[in-house]
Amino acid sequence: MSEPVVLLAGRSNTGKSTLFNRLIGSRAALAADISGLTRDLRYGTFSLSGQAVTLVDTAGWPSPDSDLSEATDRQTEQAIAKAALVVYVADARIGPNADDIDNIRRLRKANRPLVLAVNKIDGVNPSAVLPEFNALGIAETVAIAAIQSRGLQSLQDCLFHQLTRLDQLQPEQVASAVGEMVDSTDDGLKVALTGRPNVGKSTLVNSLLEYERMLVSDTPGTTHDSILVPFSRAGRTYHLIDTAGIRRRSRIRQLDEACSVAQSLDSINKADVVIFMADALTGLVDQDLHLIGHIQKSGHPLVVAINKWDGIGQAEKMRVQSQLDRRLTFARYVNRCFISALKGLGIDDLFASVNAAADGVQKRLSTAALTRVLIDQVQKNPPPIGFQNRRIKLRYAHLAGRNPLVIFVHGNQVQRVPESYRRFLENGFRDAFQLQGTPVRVEFRATQNPYGDRRNLLTPRQVRQRMRLLKKAK
Repeated sequence: MSEPVVLLAGRSNTGKSTLFNRLIGSRAALAADISGLTRDLRYGTFSLSGQAVTLVDTAGWPSPDSDLSEATDRQTEQAIAKAALVVYVADARIGPNADDIDNIRRLRKANRPLVLAVNKIDGVNPSAVLPEFNALGIAETVAIAAIQSRGLQSLQDCLFHQLTRLDQLQPEQVASAVGEMVDSTDDGLKVALTGRPNVGKSTLVNSLLEYERMLVSDTPGTTHDSILVPFSRAGRTYHLIDTAGIRRRSRIRQLDEACSVAQSLDSINKADVVIFMADALTGLVDQDLHLIGHIQKSGHPLVVAINKWDGIGQAEKMRVQSQLDRRLTFARYVNRCFISALKGLGIDDLFASVNAAADGVQKRLSTAALTRVLIDQVQKNPPPIGFQNRRIKLRYAHLAGRNPLVIFVHGNQVQRVPESYRRFLENGFRDAFQLQGTPVRVEFRATQNPYGDRRNLLTPRQVRQRMRLLKKAK
C-alpha cells in the first residue's frame, strides 16, 4: 500500500505552514505572520499509528493577485486532485468569509474528503467561535492552535479515523495514533542549488524532473522556501534542495526575504554537495564570490554551474571563461560546468562533477597513504627554517574528519608554518588523491614532549658546584 497523501489547504496566513512543521516535527517550511510567504508545494512525511503518511503544504488559496497567482492556483489544484484527504485550515480570529465558502465549494466539486481545522484558537473561546464555521458544512471539525501544538492529538486521531475509513491505512488502536516525524531522506545525496536570484535554479529542478514542480518566473525572488525534492538519475538517488536566491545583505529590506536567505544558508550547511549557479549573461559578480567563499569555508564539496550558456555568442563565452580563471583563483579545485537548464544541455557533465565531488569526500584515506604524500611534498618543497635556525619537521599525517575533509599533520614547530605552505600541502593532498571539487583542510598538531612540564632537579653535588661557579663569576 502506497503512502496516503494528506493536503493542507486554505486562505493565506491561516497557519498551514506552522501546522505542517508541527505535524512532521521540524521547521522545514517558512512560517511567519506574512501573507503569501509559501509559494511552492512542500512535501513531508509523518506517521499515524506507525504508518507513513505524506503531508503537503500549499500556498494560500486563492493566491493574491500577482504574476504567479495563476501558476500557484494551478499547482494547488493539481495537488488536490492527487490527495486522499484535504485538511482545510481556517482562521478562528477572522471567522469564515467568502473565500472560505468558495474554496469549500471547489473542494466539493473535486470530490475530496474534507477535515476542517480551525486554527488560532489561542486567546478565543472555542465554544463561541466553532458554531460560526457550521456554515461551511464540514462534519469533521477540530479546533487547534498550531503554534502552541494545542489540539494536534485530536486532529491526528481524526486523520487516522478518516484515512482508515477510506482504506488508506490499516486499522489500529486509535489511541496509538501519534504523529511523529519519519525521516525519508536518510538515503540519497543531498544536493543544494544556490546562487543569486533569477539564475535558473528552479528551472533546473523542473528540467530534471520533467514537470513543473517549482514555480518559475522572470521576476527575481520567486522561490521563498528551500524545497527538498527526491530525484533519481542513472541509478543514483538524490535529494535536490532548491533554495531562495541570496542577494547582498544591504539590499534585503523585507522580513520574508531575510527568512528565506537564512533558510538557504542553513540548507547549504546540511547539503552533501552544493551546486552554485551563476548567469552566463552577467558572469561572476562580487556577491557570487562572497557566496562561493562562504561555501568553501563551510567545507562542503562544490560545483560551479554557469547557466544560460546557450544564450551568448562565442566571443562572450571566451570572455566568461577568462573571467572564471581570473576570479576563481582561490577555488581552482572546483569543477565548472556550462549548462542550459531550460534546454537540458550539459546536465550529464554537471552530475558527473557532483558525483565526483561527493565520492571524493568518501574516499578511504589511510594514515600510511597520507604520510607518504606528506613526505613526497616535503621532499619537493621543504618547510622554511623555524625558530633559532631549526628546521620545521613534519612527521606524519592522518584523516581527522569528513565533509569537510580534515587532515591532521603532526610535527614540531608547526605553529611557525606559514599559511602559504599550508595551502601547498592542501593542494598536494587534493592532487594526489584526485579529490575533484572537494575542499581539503590541513591542521597542524605539535608533537608533545613528555618531559616538557618536568623540572630537572639538581643533586646536592650539582648545587654545590653551581654555587662555586656563581661565586667565582662574581
